[in-house]
Amino acid sequence: MSFSYCCVITGPIGVGKTTLYNRVEQYLKNKYSNFVSIREYLDDNEIHETSDKMLKQYLNNKVSDSVFQNYIQQYYIKKLSVNLVDKIVLMERSVSDSIAIFSNLANKKGKLNNIDLAIMYDNCINVDKIRQTPNYFINNFELTLIRSEEHTSEL
Repeated sequence: MSFSYCCVITGPIGVGKTTLYNRVEQYLKNKYSNFVSIREYLDDNEIHETSDKMLKQYLNNKVSDSVFQNYIQQYYIKKLSVNLVDKIVLMERSVSDSIAIFSNLANKKGKLNNIDLAIMYDNCINVDKIRQTPNYFINNFELTLIRSEEHTSEL
Protein backbone atom coordinates (compact mmCIF):
# COMPACT_ATOMS: atom_id res chain seq x y z
CA MET A 1 0.00 0.00 0.00
CA SER A 2 2.94 2.34 -0.02
CA PHE A 3 4.17 4.68 -2.70
CA SER A 4 7.65 5.51 -3.88
CA TYR A 5 7.66 9.06 -2.54
CA CYS A 6 5.20 11.52 -1.02
CA CYS A 7 5.71 15.27 -0.97
CA VAL A 8 3.28 17.50 0.92
CA ILE A 9 3.26 21.26 0.44
CA THR A 10 1.98 22.83 3.60
CA GLY A 11 1.84 26.12 5.43
CA PRO A 12 -0.50 28.85 6.63
CA ILE A 13 -3.06 30.55 4.41
CA GLY A 14 -1.59 32.95 1.84
CA VAL A 15 2.07 31.88 1.85
CA GLY A 16 2.11 30.62 -1.74
CA LYS A 17 1.35 26.91 -1.36
CA THR A 18 -0.77 26.75 -4.50
CA THR A 19 1.80 28.67 -6.56
CA LEU A 20 4.59 26.35 -5.44
CA TYR A 21 2.32 23.31 -5.86
CA ASN A 22 1.52 24.27 -9.46
CA ARG A 23 5.21 24.58 -10.31
CA VAL A 24 6.19 21.31 -8.64
CA GLU A 25 3.18 19.55 -10.19
CA GLN A 26 4.12 20.65 -13.70
CA TYR A 27 7.73 19.58 -13.17
CA LEU A 28 6.72 16.13 -11.87
CA LYS A 29 4.10 15.61 -14.62
CA ASN A 30 6.75 16.26 -17.26
CA LYS A 31 9.35 14.02 -15.64
CA TYR A 32 7.47 11.01 -14.20
CA SER A 33 4.71 8.81 -15.60
CA ASN A 34 3.85 7.39 -12.15
CA PHE A 35 2.92 10.80 -10.70
CA VAL A 36 -0.31 11.40 -8.71
CA SER A 37 -1.54 14.85 -7.70
CA ILE A 38 -3.80 15.42 -4.66
CA ARG A 39 -4.87 19.07 -4.57
CA GLU A 40 -6.37 20.91 -1.64
CA TYR A 41 -10.11 20.20 -1.51
CA LEU A 42 -11.06 23.70 -2.72
CA ASP A 43 -8.79 23.40 -5.76
CA ASP A 44 -9.94 19.92 -6.82
CA ASN A 45 -11.95 20.38 -10.03
CA GLU A 46 -13.85 17.11 -9.51
CA ILE A 47 -15.50 18.36 -6.33
CA HIS A 48 -15.07 22.13 -6.64
CA GLU A 49 -18.81 22.88 -6.69
CA THR A 50 -19.48 20.76 -3.59
CA SER A 51 -16.47 22.20 -1.74
CA ASP A 52 -17.42 25.76 -2.63
CA LYS A 53 -20.98 25.18 -1.38
CA MET A 54 -19.73 23.55 1.84
CA LEU A 55 -17.30 26.42 2.51
CA LYS A 56 -20.03 29.04 1.95
CA GLN A 57 -22.36 27.20 4.34
CA TYR A 58 -19.57 26.96 6.89
CA LEU A 59 -18.72 30.67 6.61
CA ASN A 60 -22.43 31.52 7.03
CA ASN A 61 -22.61 29.36 10.19
CA LYS A 62 -25.00 26.89 8.52
CA VAL A 63 -22.53 24.00 8.90
CA SER A 64 -20.68 23.30 12.14
CA ASP A 65 -16.89 23.16 12.45
CA SER A 66 -17.17 19.46 13.16
CA VAL A 67 -19.08 18.75 9.95
CA PHE A 68 -16.81 20.99 7.88
CA GLN A 69 -13.54 19.58 9.26
CA ASN A 70 -14.87 16.04 8.85
CA TYR A 71 -15.70 16.85 5.20
CA ILE A 72 -12.12 17.99 4.59
CA GLN A 73 -10.65 14.99 6.37
CA GLN A 74 -12.84 12.56 4.42
CA TYR A 75 -11.75 14.22 1.17
CA TYR A 76 -8.10 13.41 1.85
CA ILE A 77 -8.93 9.91 3.11
CA LYS A 78 -10.84 9.21 -0.11
CA LYS A 79 -8.01 10.54 -2.26
CA LEU A 80 -5.51 8.35 -0.39
CA SER A 81 -7.70 5.24 -0.64
CA VAL A 82 -6.86 4.63 -4.30
CA ASN A 83 -4.01 2.35 -5.31
CA LEU A 84 -0.85 4.43 -4.91
CA VAL A 85 1.67 1.60 -5.06
CA ASP A 86 4.93 2.74 -6.69
CA LYS A 87 3.52 6.23 -7.30
CA ILE A 88 5.08 9.61 -6.68
CA VAL A 89 2.45 11.55 -4.74
CA LEU A 90 2.26 15.33 -4.43
CA MET A 91 -0.24 16.67 -1.91
CA GLU A 92 -1.39 20.22 -1.25
CA ARG A 93 -1.88 19.98 2.49
CA SER A 94 -2.28 16.64 4.23
CA VAL A 95 -4.74 14.91 6.51
CA SER A 96 -2.82 16.09 9.58
CA ASP A 97 -2.56 19.63 8.17
CA SER A 98 -6.28 20.16 8.51
CA ILE A 99 -6.20 19.04 12.13
CA ALA A 100 -3.05 20.93 13.10
CA ILE A 101 -4.07 24.22 11.52
CA PHE A 102 -7.85 24.45 11.44
CA SER A 103 -9.35 21.96 13.88
CA ASN A 104 -7.10 22.98 16.77
CA LEU A 105 -8.04 26.63 16.20
CA ALA A 106 -11.75 25.76 16.10
CA ASN A 107 -11.32 23.79 19.32
CA LYS A 108 -9.57 26.71 21.05
CA LYS A 109 -12.42 29.01 19.98
CA GLY A 110 -14.97 26.57 21.44
CA LYS A 111 -16.42 25.71 18.01
CA LEU A 112 -15.19 22.11 17.98
CA ASN A 113 -15.54 19.98 21.08
CA ASN A 114 -12.75 17.83 22.51
CA ILE A 115 -14.43 14.53 21.56
CA ASP A 116 -14.78 15.51 17.87
CA LEU A 117 -11.19 16.76 17.87
CA ALA A 118 -9.95 13.49 19.42
CA ILE A 119 -11.81 11.44 16.80
CA MET A 120 -10.25 13.54 14.04
CA TYR A 121 -6.78 13.05 15.53
CA ASP A 122 -7.32 9.28 15.70
CA ASN A 123 -8.61 9.10 12.11
CA CYS A 124 -5.74 11.22 10.91
CA ILE A 125 -3.05 9.15 12.64
CA ASN A 126 -4.58 5.86 11.50
CA VAL A 127 -4.87 6.95 7.86
CA ASP A 128 -1.37 8.39 7.76
CA LYS A 129 0.13 5.28 9.36
CA ILE A 130 -1.63 2.96 6.91
CA ARG A 131 -0.88 5.09 3.84
CA GLN A 132 2.53 6.21 5.14
CA THR A 133 1.76 9.84 4.40
CA PRO A 134 3.51 12.65 6.31
CA ASN A 135 1.90 13.32 9.68
CA TYR A 136 2.84 15.98 12.24
CA PHE A 137 1.67 13.93 15.19
CA ILE A 138 3.64 10.74 14.56
CA ASN A 139 6.72 12.52 13.17
CA ASN A 140 7.07 10.33 10.09
CA PHE A 141 8.22 13.07 7.75
CA GLU A 142 11.23 15.13 6.80
CA LEU A 143 10.68 18.88 6.72
CA THR A 144 12.29 21.07 4.09
CA LEU A 145 11.77 24.80 4.34
CA ILE A 146 11.62 26.95 1.22
CA ARG A 147 12.02 30.57 2.21
CA SER A 148 12.19 32.58 -0.99
CA GLU A 149 11.27 32.63 -4.67
CA GLU A 150 14.88 31.94 -5.69
CA HIS A 151 14.63 28.40 -4.36
CA THR A 152 11.79 27.55 -6.75
CA SER A 153 13.19 29.20 -9.86
CA GLU A 154 14.49 25.92 -11.30
CA LEU A 155 11.03 24.35 -11.08
